[in-house]
Amino acid sequence: MSGRIRKRFTGRKAAIMALVASVLLIAAIGFFFNRRAILIGLSGLRYRPKVPSEAQVMKDLEYAVFDGTALKLDIYTPGSQGRFPLIVWLHSGAWKTLDKSCIEQGVMDQVRRGYALASVDYSLSFERKWPAQLFQIRAAILWLKKNSPFYGIDPDKIVVWGMSAGGHLASMIGATGNTVFPYDADKKTADNSHRVQGVIAWCAPSDLSELGGAAYASARQLLGYEPELDKTKEVPANPIKYLDSEDPPFFILHGVKDNVVPPSQSAGLHDALEAAGVPGILRMIEGYSHEDVRFNSEACMGEVRTFLDGLCMQD
Repeated sequence: MSGRIRKRFTGRKAAIMALVASVLLIAAIGFFFNRRAILIGLSGLRYRPKVPSEAQVMKDLEYAVFDGTALKLDIYTPGSQGRFPLIVWLHSGAWKTLDKSCIEQGVMDQVRRGYALASVDYSLSFERKWPAQLFQIRAAILWLKKNSPFYGIDPDKIVVWGMSAGGHLASMIGATGNTVFPYDADKKTADNSHRVQGVIAWCAPSDLSELGGAAYASARQLLGYEPELDKTKEVPANPIKYLDSEDPPFFILHGVKDNVVPPSQSAGLHDALEAAGVPGILRMIEGYSHEDVRFNSEACMGEVRTFLDGLCMQD
């Protein structure tokens, strides 16, 4: 190869490499500024439920402003006039992806049965570190109670429900109903303003220090430190640390073949509930994996409905 040809080839190769580098840089910048939208889009149709045709839908209702960011939720009601018990849904996504549009079909189906549903956005772990998520969801529950007359919600019949990371957050809400943090310094301890009537937790972490692999990495990103150091923090992220006998009943569901969040996480939470004198139901399902779509099947949902109705459909 002559020197002229070699020089031309080398120049072309350098130009191609520069172009590739530019494209990668632009993609990285685009991802950084649009992480939430891109990550949610990648979730596909798995978390896009069919909304009942008769449902009344109210989207993007602002429930709080946190560090200058507006936080929003969506409300679905059965469509008729009434005072409906409320399910507060907390989405999954390892605390770092998905949003309030990502709802399990089994949860959405409860709207047809006479439940209102509020699906809540909270800060993802690359946006805010723990305990921002806990305080935000508590603020959402306060907002829902305060505004319950406008949306046909019964503020005394609220069940919080979540899967995986959302199940962890639901457990934290259930366990901290009687807890006053510095964030709540202006509130009375006796008003039970953050209390709910029940918790449903699907394949949920309960002790972040005992997770492994990718789940541990996600927990570390949420906390901003190593989970083993949880005990030294002002607001630990382990619901077991807050349980007391006045906490609401829990319904816990976990797949035996879950290789992301070990079934021992739910077993440990159930043991802690028993020790604290809190009613709890634990169901371990053979053959089910993490966030198994079969959680929405009749095999699981029949017992979930019984739990819900026992808390909310009886006077």
